[in-house]
Amino acid sequence: MGIERRSLTIILSFAFGLSTLYGVLRVLEPGQRAPLGGSTLLSLDPEAVHSPLEQLFSTEAEARPWQVIVVHDSGSAAGSYDELDRRHASLGREGCGYHFVVNNGNGEADGRIQVGYRWRIQKEGDFLDGEAGRDFSRRFETIGICLIGNADDAPPTAAQQRELAWLIGKLQARFDIPTERVFLQAGSPDVAGHFPHAAFRERLQG
Repeated sequence: MGIERRSLTIILSFAFGLSTLYGVLRVLEPGQRAPLGGSTLLSLDPEAVHSPLEQLFSTEAEARPWQVIVVHDSGSAAGSYDELDRRHASLGREGCGYHFVVNNGNGEADGRIQVGYRWRIQKEGDFLDGEAGRDFSRRFETIGICLIGNADDAPPTAAQQRELAWLIGKLQARFDIPTERVFLQAGSPDVAGHFPHAAFRERLQG
């Protein structure tokens, strides 16, 4: 009786081990959505163990030949990468469609850059876009950045603008992306909005 019980215990332990291994492999399987994992950046972070620039370009896959940068806003006063991730997943998409999210203090720290799984594994974005999206093939070469906030109602915070300028500048330098291929599409196209387009573009050129 004791031998039978011991054999049953061994069999159940083996089965549990196999199921656990299968679960781990499913998470690591290509095409599966990885969690954010607390990957955040701040260009002025004095407590960072690794430099923000090193963190930005430390990816799990070889860099894609990125050629375009698109900036949107979330259309909501509050939020974060995790909130966008849930929202996009509820629409049947593969999690957050943006590579980066820049926060406004209503959900995550003001100016904090959250790095999405799409950037970590160098996967194409999944977001609607009026400019770069005209030619679908360019979607595979476009870096998507989302500002938390609604530019129809209020401008991005000073910290958001500072961190967005830093992020875009570093991406431009690394991938040789000219400013004319940086599309600032925060806010509704038929609303004047509060995004400081002219001043921000001058900041990029400067």
